[in-house]
Amino acid sequence: MNNILVVNPGSTAIKYIVFSSKGEQLEKLEFDFSKTDIKKNKEFLENLKNISKIGLRVVHGGDLDSPILIDKKVLGQIKEFEIFAPIHNKIALDEIKKLRQIFGDTKIYAVFDTDFHRTIPKENYTIPINQEIAKKYKIRKYGFHGTAVLSALNQVQDIFKKKKKKFPQNIIFAHLGGGSSVTAVKNKKSFANSMGVTPLSGLMMKTRAGDVDPDLNKILIKKMKKSITYISDLLSNKSGFLGLTGSLDTRKIIEKVETDKKGKYKKEKLAFDLYLNSIVEKIYAYAGLMGNVDIIVFSGGIGEDNEFLRNQILKKMKLLGITKKDIFAIKINEEKEIAKQIKNL
Repeated sequence: MNNILVVNPGSTAIKYIVFSSKGEQLEKLEFDFSKTDIKKNKEFLENLKNISKIGLRVVHGGDLDSPILIDKKVLGQIKEFEIFAPIHNKIALDEIKKLRQIFGDTKIYAVFDTDFHRTIPKENYTIPINQEIAKKYKIRKYGFHGTAVLSALNQVQDIFKKKKKKFPQNIIFAHLGGGSSVTAVKNKKSFANSMGVTPLSGLMMKTRAGDVDPDLNKILIKKMKKSITYISDLLSNKSGFLGLTGSLDTRKIIEKVETDKKGKYKKEKLAFDLYLNSIVEKIYAYAGLMGNVDIIVFSGGIGEDNEFLRNQILKKMKLLGITKKDIFAIKINEEKEIAKQIKNL
């Protein structure tokens, strides 16, 4: 039996899932990095049998398409773009090293989050700086969460197919979790994504500030007398919901806002409102770029699970004519999508 191991490293957690050649899930290990038993992790991998190929989710692949066999050249590209996605690509590189130690010459295929967004038109990905500099240093908006959006897109297509309804032309995907982004999809292709050169930009997130003034780095370095590394860490790992409330538990934060009748949870309410506004702002912006929006699809731990947030967003969608029937909550399966992509390679 030729089984496929799919490895999905996120910024705070990692999943290992084994699929059969028929696409059935066989084994699974999932853990939070902060609670990881490294020995247990290694033992799980060493005890796996009949692994014929491995699929690895990699956040930043630059201009490479995927799935692609990880050879010396591809490995070099992942390393080159580590500066663009320092948290995610470093974890992916560490995983590649570990997987090769355990599985030897078993082929490892990268599936890039950036791949789905390679269809974004030039006017939506160009950074307005000197284009010789941009080209030399590969500075452009790449877009992220592509594998998650593709998983949601395929599931929504199945829903419309079963209902024998015409598939909508203009869709907004709000993938809301530890990392959050909004993607505009036009005719089943990525048209714009709220993340830009790096996964730090765009919406406010669990620990990331999202879009801030480009000179904020310079100001904080001077005012705080700290290094660029310290400030970068502040904006990436200590901002967003964590920076505003001191908590990483977005579920509890949103629950407090939903049940607060006396205005007790001011910090939580501010964080929620900022998050809500950043999502709504992007949806309206992309509705303008596409001409209109037919449906909005929510996914991710916050988007798919939290009806209160979805309802608050819906209340602000009156200008677009979006109603409850135009809202979909989808439980994505990135690992299944990756296994499907590399199955016949």
